[in-house]
Amino acid sequence: MNKVFIGHGQSDHGYAMLVLFNSMNKTINEVNVCPSQPMYKLMNRELLRQLMQRTGTGSSITIRELAAACGLSHGTISNLLTGVRDEIPCDNAHALTAAIGVDVLILFTPTGRCIPAIPQADDPAGEAVSA
Repeated sequence: MNKVFIGHGQSDHGYAMLVLFNSMNKTINEVNVCPSQPMYKLMNRELLRQLMQRTGTGSSITIRELAAACGLSHGTISNLLTGVRDEIPCDNAHALTAAIGVDVLILFTPTGRCIPAIPQADDPAGEAVSA
């Protein structure tokens, strides 16, 4: 294993990790890395549209009003409604659903894995690692 000098401070840690990563000659798909936030997939665009017509308060909300209420761009909301995009980070999904007054699991489902289901070199059976 290559030795890496790690200085003081958080930015040095990131640099050291990058050097170590590069020295191991692995592609990003081979490294078990959790994303900074899990992604949530919109399960039903039409339901989102219907819930925007009658929110938890009984009133309707426009794309721009919803975007302002949950701290997202109106383009992100529009992309969800048109199907251009179907996943957003966990915090954004929670903010969006809170703004229209429903539980996050009404519209979204968590996606992805922190540990990919690929065989590990030290697994003699060659079976996938479960999360």
